Amino acid sequence: MATLSINGWPVLLPGSRLLRTMPCTGDINRRLTGRVEAMPLFLSFVYDYDDWIAPVDKGITDEGIYSYRQSRVPGAGWSCHSSGTAIDINWSAEGSQNSKRGKDFFAQREVAKTVDHLKELYGFEWGGDWDNYLDYMHWQLPRGSSVRSVQERIRFLGITPSGVRTRDIHGKKLAQPRG
Repeated sequence: MATLSINGWPVLLPGSRLLRTMPCTGDINRRLTGRVEAMPLFLSFVYDYDDWIAPVDKGITDEGIYSYRQSRVPGAGWSCHSSGTAIDINWSAEGSQNSKRGKDFFAQREVAKTVDHLKELYGFEWGGDWDNYLDYMHWQLPRGSSVRSVQERIRFLGITPSGVRTRDIHGKKLAQPRG
């Protein structure tokens, strides 16, 4: 039986054929490694985050999807990063677990509204919503999601393999593709 991450996805060993490293396009000079089925969704998310929340490609490389490790929450099990189904963004800017920087940044009204929109658009869980262990940089596929549900969301949003999104939250074609 497969070992599962916190959100119920199988943990992937380093070098798994289900991992893919892909470059971000446009102005974001990053290469991200994650679960092959979810990479277009994560890349599209990064582009929208970069445009709507805060620049991603500034300074050190501080974004990541795949990491073969246990959760940082004691006793929680395997991290969703170990299944390639979570992303951390801008950990040096917005801060990590329970950080004051993250709390202050995401408490801004416009930022909070945009976070809610991103959660709805992508169907992600956000670490800033957790009860006792706030992880503002963390976004993950939700518990109960599946390869099929991820593929359906990618199709509905018209996301290309490189992460360019062509449809809005209602499935309506965008005048200008995002990515």
